[in-house]
Amino acid sequence: MRALVNNAGMALNVPVEAFAIDEWRRLFEVNLFGHIAVTQTLLPTLIRSKGRVVNISSVGGKIAMATSGPYAGTKFALEAVSDSLRREIAPFGVQVVVVEPGAVNTGLASRAIATAHELVSTMTPEQRQRYGGLVQAITAQTALHTESGLPAVSVTTR
Repeated sequence: MRALVNNAGMALNVPVEAFAIDEWRRLFEVNLFGHIAVTQTLLPTLIRSKGRVVNISSVGGKIAMATSGPYAGTKFALEAVSDSLRREIAPFGVQVVVVEPGAVNTGLASRAIATAHELVSTMTPEQRQRYGGLVQAITAQTALHTESGLPAVSVTTR
């Protein structure tokens, strides 16, 4: 095997205060621990073949905007683990690459927007008053940004 591409991910926009701790754990399971588990399993083979680990991250791994704390937390962590792994396995001829794609029009953003709206409905009245407008503004911006992104088929065929 020459390469492993870790691409699983869930995106969402929700204020830190309003995101249940069990949901934090679920998000980290998908966006971080899943990548680590697959990497650990395949690393002996990648070392033997001097292969490559490619972790798909996000600009959310570099900057955290309002309502992106949970998602950005997973992506910051993925970037840190990738940096550490890169230094650990470089002596064995294995490269670790982090890809931070720009706007790509996939189902990820629409699922994130739907999830954000569901989460708003579970907020307390105080939380909705504090964050409802912010979540609406962020999800509207996400929709606009994603619609202007490249279609997924364009990205995969280049």
